[in-house]
Amino acid sequence: MSSSDCIFIVGSVTLRRIEASGQSVAWPESWTRSTLPRRRDVADLPDLHELASAHFTYADLCHCSETWRRTGIENAPQALETYRAIAELCKKVLEPVEAEFGSITLTYGFAGPKLTRKVHGRIAPRLDQHAGHERRVSGEFICPRLGQAADFRVPGVSSIVVARFLVTTVPFDRLYLYGTDRPLHVSIGPQHARAIFEMRKSGTRLIPRGLKAADFSVSD
Repeated sequence: MSSSDCIFIVGSVTLRRIEASGQSVAWPESWTRSTLPRRRDVADLPDLHELASAHFTYADLCHCSETWRRTGIENAPQALETYRAIAELCKKVLEPVEAEFGSITLTYGFAGPKLTRKVHGRIAPRLDQHAGHERRVSGEFICPRLGQAADFRVPGVSSIVVARFLVTTVPFDRLYLYGTDRPLHVSIGPQHARAIFEMRKSGTRLIPRGLKAADFSVSD
């Protein structure tokens, strides 16, 4: 053990303290690197251009929105758990969709605070799971639902058809449909709610209507 490491006991939990940039940071020894405190000086974060899955990089999810293309603003996760959630979404949801239908077009993926402040129109960072496991300055999660979300469409394929594939094939937390030719929103998350909503326009507002998995069954 190096001179900068020490083990000490707090209650029944063994803690390891590492001197990082002149400050002491402690965490349970049993934690993995994926659950370390969200500090760049404590744990290295993946490069955005590293593969999150077989065909998707982290940058694919961070640099896909119209807002990012318009502003080029910094939009990189600061929490290791966000990278893990992005990878899970890519492996469990996006990869199966591409294998079934071909290339997809991502329209909105990870959205950190700097990006969301530049988004035109109504968004709901506390609910939409686009912020992953990122936190506010106060330490609270931006979206308590955690997980990660992405909006995408498959060129030439109805989003209803894609939604049917998702509902019957892959794990997901929440799925939002906006129309046959509009991108759909899908997330993974610890609740595994498998909640499905169709967003219907009412004046200038979009009103969610709950759907059941049975609504996507294919009749003989």
